[in-house]
Amino acid sequence: RKRLCLFAYERDNIMIQPKPSSNLAKMGHWKALLNSVGFAFLGAAQVQGFQPGALYLSRTSAHKRLFSTTTSLSSSSQNDSLGSRLANVLSSVKEAEAKAKSEGIVFPLSGVKLVAVSKTKPVEAVMEAYEAGQRVFGENYVQEVVTKAAELPADIEWHFIGPLQSNKAKALVTQVPNLALVESVHTTKLADRLSRMRLEACEKWGHNKPLNVLVQVDTSGEDTKSGVAPGDMCRDLVAHMLENCPGLAFKGLMTIGRPGDYSCFDILVKERQELASALNLGPPEELQLSMGMSGDFEPAIYKGSTAVRVGTTIFGAR
Repeated sequence: RKRLCLFAYERDNIMIQPKPSSNLAKMGHWKALLNSVGFAFLGAAQVQGFQPGALYLSRTSAHKRLFSTTTSLSSSSQNDSLGSRLANVLSSVKEAEAKAKSEGIVFPLSGVKLVAVSKTKPVEAVMEAYEAGQRVFGENYVQEVVTKAAELPADIEWHFIGPLQSNKAKALVTQVPNLALVESVHTTKLADRLSRMRLEACEKWGHNKPLNVLVQVDTSGEDTKSGVAPGDMCRDLVAHMLENCPGLAFKGLMTIGRPGDYSCFDILVKERQELASALNLGPPEELQLSMGMSGDFEPAIYKGSTAVRVGTTIFGAR
């Protein structure tokens, strides 16, 4: 696995020489030129079988201050790797789900889904999460998901979770064959456009599978948040899709709650209950609830979230 190691500061050339006992002994000398801010990052650490602390430095100047690699520093980095952060989040999701089940919350047989939000993150970071076992990723920008979908494995499930304009719907639907879910439908205009584009794409691809969608509900009342208002407006939008959008499959509701205000989750749970009853959609538990992000995914699961969207906790700050 690719690793980068910090060795020194101040502008100078330094030599990296493996100890005879290390498994880099046959690799020769590695040279790095310190960059303008004074730090060197060695590509030598990409060598297969690299062991922490196996290198020492031969200085070209006796007066330069050097930082050697240490086992403790490397272990700390490993513990804070993307893979370990992903594993920690998955563990927390499972623990929260188990606690919620013990209190009577019903979840899908497949359990709570983790959507790893990879917006603005490079393809390499997504691939690292993929290699650690993650398959479901969320994106906010159409061009970004189009680009990533073309470069990354076809078995990734892409969720579009950001604001979506009607004029961007065609690119999203027709250029991302493995688009699994659009979570941010909030107007009839957008629903109609997505349905029409999906039907055209199905004809091109030779199947008739509708596009799975969630309706985004504004549970916080904040001007900065998109979404349809709870109640009649939400019900009317869902009814419109069921009656007029054959290219779409309504799967449930999504919300972006107000930070620290878990009542937003209660509002979405209530909305699901009332919606299922008003439109005869069957047991409300069969409708998905996408709610909860890095700072509140556990409380969201306690309330019944079936999918949490976690980015920063996995990939780090943007």
